[in-house]
Amino acid sequence: VSIGRSVLEQACQFLQRRQASGQPPLPVAINASYREFSQPRYVEYIAELLARYGLSADLLEVEMREDGVNSDHHLGLAVMSQLRDLGVRRSLDAFGEGMSNLSYVQKLPLTHVKVARSVINRISEEARNTPLEFRKTRTRSKFRRTTARSFHPSLSKSRICTARGPPGTWRRWTTSSEKRVLPASPG
Repeated sequence: VSIGRSVLEQACQFLQRRQASGQPPLPVAINASYREFSQPRYVEYIAELLARYGLSADLLEVEMREDGVNSDHHLGLAVMSQLRDLGVRRSLDAFGEGMSNLSYVQKLPLTHVKVARSVINRISEEARNTPLEFRKTRTRSKFRRTTARSFHPSLSKSRICTARGPPGTWRRWTTSSEKRVLPASPG
């Protein structure tokens, strides 16, 4: 807890030095563990530091990890609400690593949500393993347009190809690197 207070103090000193030297404002983010933000008068201490160093509250961002906020939902909501009232930026860090509850996260007065890298990697892996995704859209003509998005493990970006034709006909799908003939989907 004393390390957290020291980090807060150093962040405020840094912001004050930048401000005194005439440099443009640069928000600074600090991580707050559950043990730190559950301390009595945590938000009051932040308010005192901001006043002592003559700083605008929106220059400070407090990052609270999802698992810490989930440890006590009511406390997490209360602390974030107090930080919001003070004008401090609030972010939820490592979202998706723990027991994620999107409906609870929507209730939090957040300025940012930082998604855990493991979640991003999982989504990317699922996308690489999905061979084709079809989406039908209406166009102004009497024909329908079907778009296929092909995800391929060797490509960093998806390939998108489009074909037109009357429903029920064979359509030729063409990308710059390959040609395939696929049956049109019903409907």
